[in-house]
Amino acid sequence: MAFELVLVVLVPIALIIIAKVVGARAERAHYASLAEREAHFRDRPALSSKHLAAPVRSTVLASASVVVSVDHFKRFVGGFKMLS
Repeated sequence: MAFELVLVVLVPIALIIIAKVVGARAERAHYASLAEREAHFRDRPALSSKHLAAPVRSTVLASASVVVSVDHFKRFVGGFKMLS
């Protein structure tokens, strides 16, 4: 009976806690990396306007990509909030 309790209750809770800790650490590292890269290019403004207020000395073509993802832990916890 006690072994079943460990398998059914404690192992999933331990896995959720481990996933939260590892995910939070990875998220902090990711945001720190983003801040560092943004600081590197801070002196280069990105404009989407066709009309500029001041003359332009030079231009550079920039390219970027975006990945939109889901934080599965936050979605999991949000599911419990919807139940109450």
